[in-house]
Amino acid sequence: MAHSTSQVPAANPPRYWSDAQWRALSSPLRFELAIVAGSICPATAQDFAEVTGRSRASIYPHLQALVDADFLKVIEYRPSARRPVAVYGPGPMLETRPYDPTRLDRAKEWIRSSRAFFRRQSREHEATMRALDGCGTRLEGLDMHFLFSKIMHLDRAGMEELIALKNQMRDFATRHTHSGQGEIVRMMVGIVPDQRSPAVVEARRKRKAAKG
Repeated sequence: MAHSTSQVPAANPPRYWSDAQWRALSSPLRFELAIVAGSICPATAQDFAEVTGRSRASIYPHLQALVDADFLKVIEYRPSARRPVAVYGPGPMLETRPYDPTRLDRAKEWIRSSRAFFRRQSREHEATMRALDGCGTRLEGLDMHFLFSKIMHLDRAGMEELIALKNQMRDFATRHTHSGQGEIVRMMVGIVPDQRSPAVVEARRKRKAAKG
């Protein structure tokens, strides 16, 4: 007698990071790998190595840590002369918010992780930045251009325009990620609420008031 089996619905993905995700992103290198994954995936370990300027062997354990934390997943294996090459795609946690924006309990952890990453970036590129002059120059025969740090006061319309510009830059980067031609260029854009932002100040005031 035939019998039917009902399919168990997939569990809803978590809304925010758990301790496992925070531990995984405590490493500045894994923080960087998670950032670039959003623009280069699907990608191999060699792709990640080229973007970050590191050896393929050195980033393998970090990629595995991101897989274990569901930031990445192996979507296929490409045949190779020696052994199959893993191809990584975005995992379910890559687009998940790190913390509840209405409760800033874990905001300090996010700030620590991002600051550690940017400190390492500044150390690694200090000599390059010292060589730059104005908005562009030539360094080792390559055209180099850098963005600037700017504090802005944005209303909702301004935020929406900024987000649209960010998405256009992301789409541009995605189109040129796998071309395999020309120089390798890293573009990093950060949009961070300043500690003097009224929303951040108000949240801080409420936390202090709640503590009595």
